[in-house]
This record gives sequence, C-alpha cells and structure tokens, in this order.
Amino acid sequence: MIIEDLYSRRYKKEHGLFPDVFIYELMPEKLKITLSKIFIRSLEQCDQVDRQHDTDYYEVIHVIICEVHGLKIIGDQFDDFESRITGFFIEEKDIFINLDITNLVLNTLFRVSKINSYLSSKFLSFIQEINQRMLEQGFGYQYEDGLLIRFDSKHTHTEIIKPTLLLLQNKKFSNADAEYRKAFDAYKNGNYEEAIREANNAFESTMKIICHHKNYGLPKKHNATALIAHLRENAFIPDFQMEVFNGLAKSLESVSTIRNQIAGHGTGHEERNIEPSMVSYVLNMTASNIKFLVELADFE
Repeated sequence: MIIEDLYSRRYKKEHGLFPDVFIYELMPEKLKITLSKIFIRSLEQCDQVDRQHDTDYYEVIHVIICEVHGLKIIGDQFDDFESRITGFFIEEKDIFINLDITNLVLNTLFRVSKINSYLSSKFLSFIQEINQRMLEQGFGYQYEDGLLIRFDSKHTHTEIIKPTLLLLQNKKFSNADAEYRKAFDAYKNGNYEEAIREANNAFESTMKIICHHKNYGLPKKHNATALIAHLRENAFIPDFQMEVFNGLAKSLESVSTIRNQIAGHGTGHEERNIEPSMVSYVLNMTASNIKFLVELADFE
C-alpha cells in the first residue's frame, strides 16, 4: 500500500495539518546526536591548530552557557567538560540553550578558520557540514558569515513560502504542491540542480492548471515563457493590473531563465558550482509568483 493513500496523510494534507517545511521550536534528538559527534571531531581539530592559546573549548562553552542562562553547572554527572557539554546538549530540551551551544561551537570554528589560512577550508567544511545536517533534518537555522540565523529571515518563510504551501493544499494544485515540496527536499539534501528544476516545474504546473480550469487551453510550447504569454493573451490579469503584470512577467520569466542556464541542460565537461544563495532566490521567487497566480485564480 502506498503511504500517500493512507487516510491520515490525505486528511492532514487536505486540511493543511502537515508540519512546516522547517521546524524552529525544537531541535530533533537525532540531529543533536549527529551534531554532538561533529562538535567532538571539529573541536579536536581546533585544539591541534590553536595550541598557543591552550584553550579547553568545552570549558569556555560551559562558563558562557551557565552565565547566560543562570545555571550553576551543567552535565555534572560527567567527568570532563567535553562529556558535560555534549551529554547535556543531547539531553537538553531548551531550544535556546541548544542553539547557543551550537552557535558557540560554530563561532569557534569560524575564528580558528581565520587563524590558519592553509587549514581554513577544513574548518569551513565543518561549518558547512553542520549547516547541511540542520537542513537535512528540516531544522530552520543556518550559520553564515559568523552569524547563526533563523532560516525564515532569509527565505521570507512566514510571509511567502508558508502561505504558498497552504494555497497549494487546494486539490486542483496537488501536482504543483508535490513539485514545490520536492524542490525544498532537494535543497535540504544539497541537490541544488534538482531543487531549481522542481521549483520551475511547480511554477509551470501552476500556470498549466490555471489554463486548464479557466478553459484557456494550452500554448504549443509548455515552457514558462509561453505559458506566461498565454495567460496574458487570455486576459487572466485585469486591465488595471496590466502595468504591474508587465513587471511581474519579467520576474516570472527569470525563474525559468535561471533554471535553463543552471539546471536545464547537461553539464558537459565542466562541473557546475551552484551557490545555495541562488537556489534560495529561486525558491523565494517561485513561491512569491505561485502565491500571486493562485490567489488571482481564486479557485474554491
């Protein structure tokens, strides 16, 4: 039996009861276990590079966490500071303490990466690994340029992405919904080309669905540019909004352009290097455009 056919899953999808794309209020236990192992590996490497300071990083973290959160001691059932911090980190449920410990480890890695330019890439790769693990677990925080940020501040999650996902719960848009969620899953797993492809697919599917239910038919070509032109020709946008749509059409087309240039064709002999910032831009742009189109279609 296919899991998607289960009543509970159909009910939750139809009523918008699935959890958000990212979670913010609780760090999953599996993620804490994974991160604690990365903390141990990475801080051990820091110790070897930053010997001149003779610093016990775990003791420093212990002091800061106790001071900031008004605690006398943490993890006193363990014998050393490493075990205290990592053991306490796994058991602790307070999201702010979990985030602060993660932040302090990342700050240490970021600082040490500046000490030794030859080994800088090693410590930056630890940061990238932590970021990637958080993405894979759907945990909505990332560390960038020395700062741990909540992911929705970068993806305008609350204002655009979440409302778009709710709009796509309409059965008519089930295909576009599935494709947009695949785009997010691909992004969380570091598959950036697939993320761009699926985002563009969701965008094109949204326009095809609107054309079908509005009885506009479809243009000869089914790509984004042709679909945009087709919607305009069928006066999908009211006259008083045409000026706005002229500008919007360019932004809509930009999603398709990025997809074609970056992820639409074979790589050939050159390896593509797609920046995560480019993928986040595509996801945001796609969500904003889909939201606009679905709201305008106003299907029951």
